Amino acid sequence: MDALYVGIDGGGTKTKCIIVDASCNELGVGFGGPSNPNRQGGPRAVDSIVAAVLDAIRDGRDKGNLHGFVLHFERMLLGISGAAGPRGREILAKEGAVRREAGSSTKLPFTYGSFRIVGDIHTAWYAAFEGEPGIIFIAGTGCAVYGRIRLQEVPDEQTYCLFTSPKTPEYSFTRSGDGGFSVGRSGIIACANALRNPSDILVGLMRDAYASGKLWADHRARGEDFSRIVMRSAGILFSTSAIEGQSLSHTEIAAVAFYVSEASLRFHAASRDILSQTSLYLYEAIESILAILPFPNGVVPVAYFGSVFGSPLLYARLWRELPHLHRPAKLVLPKHSIEHGAALMAIRDIDVPEHVVSIK
Repeated sequence: MDALYVGIDGGGTKTKCIIVDASCNELGVGFGGPSNPNRQGGPRAVDSIVAAVLDAIRDGRDKGNLHGFVLHFERMLLGISGAAGPRGREILAKEGAVRREAGSSTKLPFTYGSFRIVGDIHTAWYAAFEGEPGIIFIAGTGCAVYGRIRLQEVPDEQTYCLFTSPKTPEYSFTRSGDGGFSVGRSGIIACANALRNPSDILVGLMRDAYASGKLWADHRARGEDFSRIVMRSAGILFSTSAIEGQSLSHTEIAAVAFYVSEASLRFHAASRDILSQTSLYLYEAIESILAILPFPNGVVPVAYFGSVFGSPLLYARLWRELPHLHRPAKLVLPKHSIEHGAALMAIRDIDVPEHVVSIK
């Protein structure tokens, strides 16, 4: 069998894995649970990653693309949300080392030559531009805006938060913040404020989705009252961010972003205000990156990923406003999905200038 490679896109809601050949032909696709190590912890994050790989192997075998009891992957590249910084990568690497010492890896139906852990912002940027200059933003459960003008390594090159002073601002810059969780959090508070209004559009959409099992199905199965969930969660969200297991989970809160988007299309004022704030955040982050990085002359491409950007209102505002920045930019479609970007990086043995955990 030809050499096999694995690309993984791990986020706060789910993990997606693809198995490809050396020409990046897709052989199997699999899914697992959330794998952000900073939020899920090492054991659960690694469980989700392994589950996604096993699911992709099953899919490839069902399609007749993969054969043999034990597969060997030449390289595996994991682009994981929360792994752009050293803490997240160390959590994953440490859990992987524990499992290898315990011998659990010998029970898996695959082996590998090497695997590398990077942040999903790196795989997304490579997926969008294949190493060419550009800006990406990921608006899924969380949100990150990342710009880069070249791939090659430079001494001490790192990715920095918007609110710090980068050592080498001519190369890369990142900002993290609003995403589906933030939009959902604001949506729950808006819903709580309007619960007594029977004609409120957002309340109606969320209540109907809850009744049909599309929203917060586990809570509905336990017979919990919709209004009580909203009020309890809004009470937590007013004071601090929601804590996993205390009321709604991080993912369940992010799920509300879809209904905020739907309500905005029906001219629901509070929902439109929430999305306006998100578009302002993204606009300011992109503008900051354009002011710092010396992109080549011409219009700077901005590619987008993530479920929150399914909002037509958000898309329209950015499409309209980006060309009028001090340095013109425009929205473009990424060349590949994030998991395909990870697979391409594995095939081409692409590293990123940030210090990554590379395990041989």
